[in-house]
Amino acid sequence: MRKKIITVFAVCLLALCLTVVFVACDDNTGGGGGDDKGTLYSIQAPAASDVYTVSGLPEGAYEGDTVTFTVTLTDPENSILTSVKVEYEELEADENGTYSFAMPANAVTVEINAHAFAEQLTDGGVTFAAENPTTITVGGDNGCGYWSEDGPWIDCWKF
Repeated sequence: MRKKIITVFAVCLLALCLTVVFVACDDNTGGGGGDDKGTLYSIQAPAASDVYTVSGLPEGAYEGDTVTFTVTLTDPENSILTSVKVEYEELEADENGTYSFAMPANAVTVEINAHAFAEQLTDGGVTFAAENPTTITVGGDNGCGYWSEDGPWIDCWKF
């Protein structure tokens, strides 16, 4: 009799465990107890670059999720970040340098435009490539001048 009671108790315990497992894995709860948020859409990250790094950008998100990431210039003194776009919409960084956007109901591509300044040293001076023009104006006025402490007149030159 004792053997029958232990067998019945073991069968009931097994049935209870299986019931808990099947209820916890019901597809109506999102496949394991999580919220069913819908379709996971992909986020296409920009190609790797020597000019910048991207951090915090996930591979995908659900519609309506807020996606945040940062873009850091590798050499900020010699490069510039001109734009960060998601599907042709330009993003602005917040005060911490973080970019964010609301995930639409489709896959998106993140586009980052950043350029390094091409330095060319010649004759001890620094010049920049034609893609990064720099204008320097030095002015003076012919006919102007001043008296030096020693007395001779010193002319101003127009450049």
